[in-house]
Amino acid sequence: MRKPPLVPTKRHRAVSCVLLVGNDPAVEAICGACVEFVGGVRMIISDVAGVSTRAAQWRPFAIIVPSSILEFDPHEFAALARTVNAELVTIPLDRIADPILRNELITSLRNAYRRRSAAK
Repeated sequence: MRKPPLVPTKRHRAVSCVLLVGNDPAVEAICGACVEFVGGVRMIISDVAGVSTRAAQWRPFAIIVPSSILEFDPHEFAALARTVNAELVTIPLDRIADPILRNELITSLRNAYRRRSAAK
């Protein structure tokens, strides 16, 4: 029988991140610019098939989903966000060129970050 180690297991350091679903370069550019305003946050990009795995692995504070992908199965994305304790943020693709969208996205991400930080 093997003895347990005398040194306690190292605690992992959680990395604050958002998870972007999809591979649209325009959405990726806007989200990347907005994530910089939250400060010290990493953006992870995932395709639709691997979003559950990525969410479980990274535990993001926000999951950003373009409206065209969200329409495919909105209940599953909402359930995934609840499971990993993340905010579900939708990007309307018809407003992708609207400068107000950036401000709304930054506000949504900051609020989600604050909620997650307050819960810890």
